Amino acid sequence: MDACHPTQRTDLEAELQLIRQTTQAGIHSSRRSANDTTWALWEDFCVGLFIDPELVGIDDPIPLLQLFGQRYRQGIIAPSGIAVRSQTMEGALRAIGQAFSTLGGLDPRLTANGKLDIRLSPQLSAYKKEDPPPHRVKPIPLPIIGYAADMCRLANRPMPMHWQICLSLVFTSYFAPENMPALSDDPQSLPSSIPSHPR
Repeated sequence: MDACHPTQRTDLEAELQLIRQTTQAGIHSSRRSANDTTWALWEDFCVGLFIDPELVGIDDPIPLLQLFGQRYRQGIIAPSGIAVRSQTMEGALRAIGQAFSTLGGLDPRLTANGKLDIRLSPQLSAYKKEDPPPHRVKPIPLPIIGYAADMCRLANRPMPMHWQICLSLVFTSYFAPENMPALSDDPQSLPSSIPSHPR
């Protein structure tokens, strides 16, 4: 741009600014806000170590990223102030790398061939192993399905009988799709694999 005529340079800078704004508009506002927060944390982290946040003069940024990741995971510099899961910490490192890329630089997490640096990979892997298993919604216990099917059968009315058929079909297809029974107009033709509620 230095070789451009001053008028052309002004126009070019305005166009590049418009491109940057368009790019930012393409990022969801909550993601953009999270990335801005992460970058602010990175700046504070670097200033505390008397290092340029843009890593000017730093030949090997990986140890800094590892230290940032460790402190972020422990909650020392995380926005919540509490320890976070590995995935959250990995997302923070990714946001920093993408900030460098957005500015036209190289993502400091990556090697020259675009792979995650070999020193970061085992650290992230170890954190994933340390994380407790995620809390998942547990499936409906089998006796409850059996109890609901029994209640429908005991009601001996058309609508509850249809519910029993639906429960039976869902249960059967969930556990053995290849054994899904053929549909029938007869409400008494239910799969025999539906458990009965123990009396």
